[in-house]
Amino acid sequence: MENITQLIAYLKLKYAENPFFKSLEEPNINLMEKLSFLPDIAYFIMCFGDLNKFVFPFTEHQNEFEEAVTNHAKEDANHWQWYLSDLETLGFDKELTLTQYLRNMWSEESSSTRILIYRLIELTSKQSAPVKLAVIEVIEATGNVFFTCINSLLKREKPEYLNELLFLGNHHLSREIGHTMGSDDFSLENVSFTDEEYREATISVKRAFDAFWEFTSQLTVKH
Repeated sequence: MENITQLIAYLKLKYAENPFFKSLEEPNINLMEKLSFLPDIAYFIMCFGDLNKFVFPFTEHQNEFEEAVTNHAKEDANHWQWYLSDLETLGFDKELTLTQYLRNMWSEESSSTRILIYRLIELTSKQSAPVKLAVIEVIEATGNVFFTCINSLLKREKPEYLNELLFLGNHHLSREIGHTMGSDDFSLENVSFTDEEYREATISVKRAFDAFWEFTSQLTVKH
């Protein structure tokens, strides 16, 4: 559906203007300080794996769109393993006790990270494949902006551990193409929406982008 595609493209450009991305360009902040947000997104990253295992997929496929959702979910279900690898590579697992980490994860300061997951569940649970695909396209679009920005930062800084980073580096970005990967020729423009699904998808796309904006805005560079 062309209008949904255009809406996502427009909101993706707006999302790229989030102040957090600007903070990563500050010349007087060192790289580790710029990457200090990484532990703060743990709740979203780990729960995102479960979204792709338990919320997005269809048990049985009635059409090609349901199959596209399930195939894409399988692709994204295990990215959390790369995230844990990067936490270890960057030495974050040595900084906090388990109690401190859990307290931080469920603090008010990290609330938008949790709200984002709850919002995605709300927007996709028990929805039809076309609506799920629209929300998944938002996830892909925001992920592409996020990881493109981080990757540009790493290429500028050229840290010695650059090639070891799986989640933040090229390994992940190469899979965050900005579009759903349900099949080789998949395009959201080819999805058939009923009138009700189109209305639902339009609302869901806007609400998903709002949640990602709040999530990203709450991330801070610690210095």
